[in-house]
Amino acid sequence: MDNNELAQNEIELLRVLICGEKEIEASEGHDLDEVLAEADFLITRFIMSEG
Repeated sequence: MDNNELAQNEIELLRVLICGEKEIEASEGHDLDEVLAEADFLITRFIMSEG
């Protein structure tokens, strides 16, 4: 994975975290299963891009 891809992955992770923070502040959110599924997807994508 080159530096550009790593930076893009980090930006995506930060975007997701910021959205989550805003949802928490607004008393909105997603079901835990949805959050964990999205986390699995992002982790898998990150691992596959390194290979």
